[in-house]
Amino acid sequence: MRVLIVGGTSALGTALKQSISTIGEVITAGRTNCDIYLDLNDSPEKINLPENIDTIIHVAAHFGGDTDDEILENINVNALGTFKICQAAAISKVNHLVLISSMSAVLKEDSKYYGIYAITKKNSEEIAKFYCSLHRIRLTILRPSQIYGNEISFS
Repeated sequence: MRVLIVGGTSALGTALKQSISTIGEVITAGRTNCDIYLDLNDSPEKINLPENIDTIIHVAAHFGGDTDDEILENINVNALGTFKICQAAAISKVNHLVLISSMSAVLKEDSKYYGIYAITKKNSEEIAKFYCSLHRIRLTILRPSQIYGNEISFS
């Protein structure tokens, strides 16, 4: 089994790599210190996956903010980035996409935690559901509780 982790140097990506590498080959993708360079801000045609990937685990995310630039970055990474990963999966004939979303995707507008992150995580789920259904890619969406940290640890 060949697994590609998008967001491979994140705390979650690093932990997943350690765990999954016991059962198959793991390739990391991201902007820094990964096996392959992948920037979700790039145009779709620049996102090329390695050959013979069985599963993509998409953990890359942008985490909010209120400025116009931060809002745009959330849209680009969380929503459009998910679309680009789905598209690359279809082109590469990947069998399974695992989207690591967030409990934030189900927050209501009256929640004090509702914001651009919640909006774009919900959008990313809906985009993935639609696109994967259209292209017959198995999809698993996981919504962990809050995960954060700058090191290989979770707070």
